[in-house]
Amino acid sequence: MRILHAALFAVAGLCSAGTVYSQSAHSPEPGNPPSLTTLPQDTNRLIVPPIIANTPLPDITPLVSPASPPPLTSDFWTSLDFLWWFVEPSTAPVPLISTGPRTSQSTVLGNGVLGSAGTSVVFPTKDIAYGTFSGMRLLAGGWLDGDNTFGLETTFILTERREYGYGAHGDDTTGFFPTIPFTLPGGAATSLLNQQLNTVPGAIIPSSIDIAYLGSHQMFGQDINFVANVGRTACHAADLLAGFRWMQMNESAMLGMTSVNDVDGLFATVSGVDAVAVNNNFFGGQIGGRIREKFGKFTVESTVKIAMGSTRQSININGYRVVQGPPGINNFTQPGFVFTQPTNIGQYVVNRFAVLPEVGAKVGLDLTSWCSLNIGYNFLFLSSVARANDQFDNRTRPNVSYQPTAYTANRPEFLKENNGYWIQGVSAGVEFRY
Repeated sequence: MRILHAALFAVAGLCSAGTVYSQSAHSPEPGNPPSLTTLPQDTNRLIVPPIIANTPLPDITPLVSPASPPPLTSDFWTSLDFLWWFVEPSTAPVPLISTGPRTSQSTVLGNGVLGSAGTSVVFPTKDIAYGTFSGMRLLAGGWLDGDNTFGLETTFILTERREYGYGAHGDDTTGFFPTIPFTLPGGAATSLLNQQLNTVPGAIIPSSIDIAYLGSHQMFGQDINFVANVGRTACHAADLLAGFRWMQMNESAMLGMTSVNDVDGLFATVSGVDAVAVNNNFFGGQIGGRIREKFGKFTVESTVKIAMGSTRQSININGYRVVQGPPGINNFTQPGFVFTQPTNIGQYVVNRFAVLPEVGAKVGLDLTSWCSLNIGYNFLFLSSVARANDQFDNRTRPNVSYQPTAYTANRPEFLKENNGYWIQGVSAGVEFRY
């Protein structure tokens, strides 16, 4: 019996201890935190490991870098542009036509003599401008190797021939007569009319005078260049140019006069012409560069070229005077008129070193992958050319009688004048690239 009571008491003690532990886990005494092993455990919690699938992974397309766009190049290119250009006006260092009241004898008080009362210069009063020039420019080029690194290109430029004219008329009803002013070799100012009114025998008194000026101008040229590409991407291309350039500028100036003159009650016709024609040919080596930039459908291109060489200036000076009259008048034709005489009539050739730079820019709009429209601007400058009006020598002593006379003065002379010359303007055209 005693042993049974001891066993029961032990079991009771164990249950009491278990109850105390359970209460301590939920309500610990201050200062005595329970051990983690004494916390209640959730016997109903079931931990299930994840199921690992054995099926193969789906196909995944690998990432591929986008292809680079093709470089900015073509095997062959050509363009045709319409030009609307301006040239530098021609200077007029010598007065060619003056007007003033006619007097009955030689005098410095009238008759178109510069500096006299009532006399003024009517032509030219300013530089002679020829206006706008229409023209065309043809460019063609292509690469010579498979890598599009070395190529050949040529450009041809042609402008129209433009003319400039001026005329003056005077007769007994106008009160003023046009004439040609000049300076005698000794330095005295006079005019053709003034000299006519003091001829011997008998003054050739004009009843009418017509004077006309006619000038013309034209430019054309060509260059041939080797092309070397020094850089190229899909939106950028840079090329170097080296080759040969030729440019020609032609200009002429003609001054003509016809007068009907009263010779002792009879009428005689006197006519004369002074003419100057110049031909300038530049030949030289050329270097340059070109850059093309592409922005979507637009392309911007800039070009710089500079040529150095020689300008062959050919100047042809000619003139004549014709007198035709009634019976008894010795009709004749004589070399020289006013600014042309045997002392300067002839053909002269002068070679001068010259530089010819050119700058240009254009913007193109792609219509297709091989065709585009473009507009542009160009400026060219030739450092040495002969201009026609610059060749008139104002110091002269023309024959004004109606008899042929031998020329004894040493003026006019060939002046060998030259100046710089520019041409610039806009263009519009079409370009093809294959």
